[in-house]
Amino acid sequence: MLLFSLVPPSALHFTVSLHPQTYDLYALKFDAAAGWNISPVLIQMVDFIPGFAELIRLAYGLTPLGLLAVSIVQLGGKDDHLPNALLLWVGMTVCALIAYHFFPITGPKYVFGPESFVSKLLTPDAHALEMVSGVGPNPRNGMPSMHFGWMLAASILWTQSPTKLWSRIVMLAMTVCVALATLYLGEHYVIDLIVAVPFCLAAIALTTTGVPFERPERWRTVLLGFGCWLTWVLLLRNQITFFLE
Repeated sequence: MLLFSLVPPSALHFTVSLHPQTYDLYALKFDAAAGWNISPVLIQMVDFIPGFAELIRLAYGLTPLGLLAVSIVQLGGKDDHLPNALLLWVGMTVCALIAYHFFPITGPKYVFGPESFVSKLLTPDAHALEMVSGVGPNPRNGMPSMHFGWMLAASILWTQSPTKLWSRIVMLAMTVCVALATLYLGEHYVIDLIVAVPFCLAAIALTTTGVPFERPERWRTVLLGFGCWLTWVLLLRNQITFFLE
C-alpha cells in the first residue's frame, strides 16, 4: 500500500504531460447551460455562515479517512455484497487515473486563478468555447471528482455496515461537506460531481469480489456505471454545442 500511495502523484503528472490543453470551458459552459453554475452563489452562502468555510475545508482535507474508517470497521468482517474498502480505494483510483485522460480538466481555480475564478464563473458567456492552454503543471484530474467519489463510496459502505445511526449521519454530512468544498475551493465544476456518481457505483460493483461477476446485479452495474460516465464524456467532447443552443 505504501508503494501504491506513491503512484497517483506520478500518474497525475502524466496527465499534464499528455494533455497540455484542457476541456475546462466545455464543463463551465455546460454547467451554465444546465443551470448548474451555482459556485458563485454557494461561495457567498458559505462565507456568510461563520465557521462553515473552515468546516468544509476540514472535511475536504480529511477525505482519505472515509474509506480508512470503513476498512477498520471491516476488520470485524463484512457482508459478501460489499467490497473490501482498501480494494475499492485502489480500484476506483486506478479507474479514475485512466478516466482523466478521456476528458482532462483542472478546475476553475487553476484556469482563472484563485482570486479571479468566482468573477469569471459569473460571466460564462464571456468565454469562447475552446480548449484551454497555459494551465501549468496542475493535474488534469477534474472529471470525475474523486474527493467526492471516495467519500460517496465510503458513505455507501458505511451505511451498509453494522455502524451506529449517529456515525452514519456524520459520514453523510461529511460527504455533503466534501461536495460543497470541491465547488467552494474552485477545484471542480458541478458536472464533475454528477459524473462521479455512476463512476463510483461502477467501481463498487467492480471490486465487490464476494459476488460472482456473472451475477446480473454486478456486471450490469459495472456496465451501466462506466457506460454512463463514458456517455457524458462523449457528449461533452463532441456534442457540447447541442446543449448550448
